[in-house]
Amino acid sequence: MVTESQRATSRLSLRTRLRRAVLALGVGTGVCTLGVTGWVLTPPGDDVLARPVALGLTLTDRDGVALRDTRGPDGARWRWMPLAELDPLVAAAFIAAEDRTFLDHRGIAWPALARAARDNLAAGRVVSGASTISMQLARLLHDLPRGWTGKLRQVAWAVRLERHATKQQLLEQYLNRVPLGQGTIGVESAAALYFGTSAARLGVGRAALLAGIARSPARDNPFANPERAATRRDAVLQAMERTGQLQQGERALATAEPVRVAGSATRRGAFRAPHFTTRVLAALDSAPITRTASAGPRVRTTLDITLQETLEGEVRQVVQSLAAQRVRHAAVVVLDNASGDVLAWVGSPDFDGERGQVDMVVSRRQPGSALKPLLYALAFERGYGAHTVLDDIPRTWMTSTGPYRPRNYDRRFRGPVRARVALASSLNVPAVQLADELGASAFLSLLHRAGFASLTRSADHYGLGLALGNGDVTLLELANAYRALANGGVRAPVRRLAQESHDEAPVRVVRADAATLTLDILADADARLDGFGDAPVFDFPFPVAVKTGTSRHFTDNWAVAVTGGFTIAVWVGNFDGTPMAAVSGITGAGPLLRRAVLATAQRYAPGVLPSPEAAGASRVRVCRASGLAAVPACDAIDEWRLANAPAPAPDDWHRHGAVVLPARFAEWERAQPNATVPRVASDSGATSAFALLSPRDGDVYVLPPGPERSVATVPLRAIGRGADAALHWTVNGTPITTARWLPSPGTHVVRVASANGVVREARVLVREAMP
Repeated sequence: MVTESQRATSRLSLRTRLRRAVLALGVGTGVCTLGVTGWVLTPPGDDVLARPVALGLTLTDRDGVALRDTRGPDGARWRWMPLAELDPLVAAAFIAAEDRTFLDHRGIAWPALARAARDNLAAGRVVSGASTISMQLARLLHDLPRGWTGKLRQVAWAVRLERHATKQQLLEQYLNRVPLGQGTIGVESAAALYFGTSAARLGVGRAALLAGIARSPARDNPFANPERAATRRDAVLQAMERTGQLQQGERALATAEPVRVAGSATRRGAFRAPHFTTRVLAALDSAPITRTASAGPRVRTTLDITLQETLEGEVRQVVQSLAAQRVRHAAVVVLDNASGDVLAWVGSPDFDGERGQVDMVVSRRQPGSALKPLLYALAFERGYGAHTVLDDIPRTWMTSTGPYRPRNYDRRFRGPVRARVALASSLNVPAVQLADELGASAFLSLLHRAGFASLTRSADHYGLGLALGNGDVTLLELANAYRALANGGVRAPVRRLAQESHDEAPVRVVRADAATLTLDILADADARLDGFGDAPVFDFPFPVAVKTGTSRHFTDNWAVAVTGGFTIAVWVGNFDGTPMAAVSGITGAGPLLRRAVLATAQRYAPGVLPSPEAAGASRVRVCRASGLAAVPACDAIDEWRLANAPAPAPDDWHRHGAVVLPARFAEWERAQPNATVPRVASDSGATSAFALLSPRDGDVYVLPPGPERSVATVPLRAIGRGADAALHWTVNGTPITTARWLPSPGTHVVRVASANGVVREARVLVREAMP
């Protein structure tokens, strides 16, 4: 039992311990205060506020050729300008934007700091900095970390700097050290890069624009996003007016100024592949590379500047050729399949032209039918086959937004059509049927796995229209998704830097067999005939899987090509969304895609597309009309069957010498001419007379000059009954055993004989290009 005396002794002991703790805390606080005070009172070394050694940053292509030099006109990235030589509006703009009480405080804006402390305590983390210009300078000088400890060190250094330097010295240091995007440091370097002039003569609008960049250099600079740069500029102008830095009417005049950046003619130093290097520099601003003070680093990128400038010229030429169709802009991106290296990146025809800073490689637009291959890949993974018959008939789906009645591009309905033909010919109704049967949610999940981060809405928002590309995506996303098909259904990040590594693990989008079957269909020129005819623009001397897409009202035109070695995606249209004049994938993006594929193949081996057989698929004999297992009465063809796909059921359409369609096609069949005769969609017209499709009688071919001669080949193709069997081709009597003919100047007779003895021939002329 504890006595009163023991309790009293315990209370005395507790009070003693408390007094000792308080005394120790007071002594410790006093010692820390004296230490910090002594440190603050001690002048910093001369090196702290010394002008830095000029650092340069040069981006090069994959072979070391300079692409862009972010240094100022004198060759230094860090061009120091004394405060007395700067346009006074520059200092006024930064003070209004970053620290309006700069001239009054001694390093700390206590009211703002109190508000920030309250907000940070409420959030449990630093969400508001309330950093004065002096505190920001402290962080720039000493690379202080973010967070509570970094903020306390900023405060201490700010107080110390304020005690030993004048406001003019601190402001000069800050304006010459603040990062302003695209690898620039300080207002003079930024003024030279963005405006092609000096910070000594900017004017209020440009001064405000530079001040607006400081808060988020990677995001708000005019190269990366002119619209955001204008918004931040206007906010700074408003702050300047509020603090009395602008007189009445000056703000309105400055706000009305368009955001114009310097043209390449006014910039000194390298400035090539502008859209690509702008993106690289923005990434470096967000995650800076290590630099040494002794020499500016040369950052090697993945770009091939020779290919890049070839494609820049092709983009300009195609846009000029389509001017009558109201086409003003185009873009191209080329990816190496194995590494993900960006080999070429053309964001617009002219960086210095009308809205030239808009980068359509990363701008979001609707891709139209270009998403269909990914939908079919999902279907193949779920047990559908290339032989599966889909319904290309008038149909209405009831959706949350009302009746949905999709139509094909040519307004025709083909009835029963195999999946191979439906995809290769880009038919809309079968695609919507697949989206309905598979589910829009499942399709959207696959697109997310494929890397389409731009699709941020729900599956209910997109609905079945997602099959026809009603969601906004970027050209780079599209190219990398197709690249995943070439890589066996696995998506990996793209690379812009030669030594770039990613923490992001590869993502399985679809099974390898589904991916290879999808590419096999896109490379099938015969399956494409029903929708596109014999399109020469997609005729290549090596295997290429191609797909086009056109958004509603002809505002966007897309085309993608996949070879074994590289993937290319192109866009044609107008930045402002103005409709083109009936430009399709064949006439718009198609010619640009062809030029880009052939130009890339001159430098990088196209290789061979992955085979379905290598992924475990086997050949199966099916009826052309029904897609069911072949019977003696039907016109049979070979098709790929994936390893886990069910075997096709025996054909029951062919009865007593006629094709009897299932009941669901009855209404469509009655609407056809000569309705008493069943009509069945056919991809190569095998039920028609045997005919020579390529070359045609009377064709004239012009051989290109230079190294392109090696790829100037002519496809040998026949259609009709007997074209599926072995054919015997000759040119001027000489047998040809390949699928393409390498012509020489002169007149030639091309002859083909079918297995049943039917012969067709064409007389063609081949001549040299005019000098």
